[in-house]
Amino acid sequence: LNWAGPAGASGYRVWYEAVADETYTTVGYATSSDGIDWTKQGPVLAPSAPWEGNEVSPNSMLFEDGVYALYYHAGGSDLVNRRVGRATSADGLVWSKDGDPMLDLGPSGAFDDEQVAEPRVFHIGSEYRMYYTGRNEQTNETALGMATSADGVSWTKHAGNPILSGTAWGNFWGGAFFFEGNRWHLWHGVTDGTSSSLHYASSADGVVWTAGPANPVLTQNPDPLAADNGLVGDSVSGYRDGESYRIMYTGFNWELFGTEGRFEGICLASVADPCR
Repeated sequence: LNWAGPAGASGYRVWYEAVADETYTTVGYATSSDGIDWTKQGPVLAPSAPWEGNEVSPNSMLFEDGVYALYYHAGGSDLVNRRVGRATSADGLVWSKDGDPMLDLGPSGAFDDEQVAEPRVFHIGSEYRMYYTGRNEQTNETALGMATSADGVSWTKHAGNPILSGTAWGNFWGGAFFFEGNRWHLWHGVTDGTSSSLHYASSADGVVWTAGPANPVLTQNPDPLAADNGLVGDSVSGYRDGESYRIMYTGFNWELFGTEGRFEGICLASVADPCR
């Protein structure tokens, strides 16, 4: 869905999924002074390689040694079989892609044999860690997987994948992960096919997760005119801003603009207590 974060005195920056005609997906860029009201600056990255199909969707970003590293999935409606790639930039505006996907489909029968998507990447000590969603072709179930790397480029999938089954994960897309020194926090979307909500989970090692005591922590807005009346979740991301966690999630409403058409966009929730 997106990546966002404070940018010091210059305000906030976000790279988000921008879709034209419901088929062609690029990386859009926007800026903000407060992280709430945003000004779009236009697309900065688009599909170009055959494996990317008609989609480049930004999911996670690292900023190290003056370089932005953007992890994205690609494939879209042209290919269906999404894979994970990486692009780098000195300014977040002009990007250079690595080329081939760095995380590919699993073998036939694996939980991720049809799709790998929504990477969330962290650099902790000497290890890079990626959380991603995998979909199985036969069951059409989406579950959570993990991979590790020594350099953020070459990845090895966790032997115990999936670390959260489709039922536990909620059969939705990416989640908002936070590593707070000795504890992992996670907010993710859950759907039963008719309704959706956000759930919270925590972990000591980022592999074995415990569901929060008060799930769901956010549900669909009952206001028929609200941007998240029809959906909460789908893809979730976020960032730490001072003492608060800002959780950014997909909101959906078929009739928000009346006859002008449906709304699907980024909504914001914030929480100070990670267990809420």
